[in-house]
Amino acid sequence: MFLHVSSGKITLVKRLLITLIYLFLLFPHFLSADSLKIKTFPVKKQFLTKTIEKTGVVVPGKTIKISSEIDGLLEKLNVGKGDIIKKEMILADVDRKTALLRVEEAQARYNEAIVKKKAY
Repeated sequence: MFLHVSSGKITLVKRLLITLIYLFLLFPHFLSADSLKIKTFPVKKQFLTKTIEKTGVVVPGKTIKISSEIDGLLEKLNVGKGDIIKKEMILADVDRKTALLRVEEAQARYNEAIVKKKAY
């Protein structure tokens, strides 16, 4: 099997090959690895900080009801909305005057009960 190619096509292919060879001979730096402009940088350890600003609602994973062991007026709130709460953290201070008055009243009733018991 022979391939039949017209002489016009062969001439075109020859011209293209000659042009390519000529270009590579004139500009050999196209073939060299040095012609590639590669920048390198030394590796260094660093922390990356990425800030994301979004709008929305934060839903707590867990909600806990908080109460005090004693009654009284709230004197100071030590945390605010959105603060992180840790175990054993004092969240608020209650006015101790009311609690101390109640302790004194209880002590007086106890002493009175002791006196009445001795009287019988």
